[in-house]
Amino acid sequence: MNMLSTYHRTYAEYNSWANEAIIAAILKMPDNEYYQPIFPKSLPIHQILNHVLVMDKVWLGEVRQVDVGITSGMQILHETKHAYIRDRRAIDIEIAELMDQLTARDLRSLIRYDEPQEGFEEWPMMLEVAHIFRHQIHHRGQVSVLMQNSSVEAPKLDGLFLPQHIKASAVVPQARAS
Repeated sequence: MNMLSTYHRTYAEYNSWANEAIIAAILKMPDNEYYQPIFPKSLPIHQILNHVLVMDKVWLGEVRQVDVGITSGMQILHETKHAYIRDRRAIDIEIAELMDQLTARDLRSLIRYDEPQEGFEEWPMMLEVAHIFRHQIHHRGQVSVLMQNSSVEAPKLDGLFLPQHIKASAVVPQARAS
């Protein structure tokens, strides 16, 4: 596996780990805090997490060049916390599997997607992969801020708290000098 593939695979592992930490926290959260806005004008945690799931599915569809039938980035795919969790875990597995399949050539290629206002666009796959991980990180940050103002402690999602097996997976063996 090359450095670029290792980098993206490690991000897939990090995202899965961070999403599991969020799941553990929301399972402890009372429904009124999870399904209702914590602050005036804020979105409910459930809606934010559904948005991330929607965009991950849209992204996987773009990469695979298939229509996933999603009509809005704010579409609620799952009305319940438990249905969301099942799908989140399944999509995290799909993302990790995709990262395992991507080659350096794939990552250097262009992805074609349909932007509602602009029409079809092309974008480097390497940047697209990085974008999907940044998108998850951004919204997990929002959820963490909301949790800090709830009855449930927000998980520590910083890289310093990564499990050792994920840290170890980021190490690419050096080629031996002959």
